[in-house]
Amino acid sequence: MTDRLFQRATEFVVTDGRTPFLLGNGSALIADTHADAKGRRAIKLWRMTADGQPDSPITTVSYWRPTHSRLTKALHINDIMQVASRYYLR
Repeated sequence: MTDRLFQRATEFVVTDGRTPFLLGNGSALIADTHADAKGRRAIKLWRMTADGQPDSPITTVSYWRPTHSRLTKALHINDIMQVASRYYLR
């Protein structure tokens, strides 16, 4: 099961959060496509419909920035795995 989660986390990171990270409980992690005023993009937990489409956001779980420096946080597989483990099958 960990390999499947790692594969989904990799797809999520490679596509900058545009590929939903399905959590197996009718929800998924999806990143915003537009940044807020601080340059951050939110990663939100979304409720999914039966046909696999995003329905409504439940909560914001994390933020990331598309550029990486010492002052900003880039999107990393380990971060996504930690977030997903908090919400997986709950």
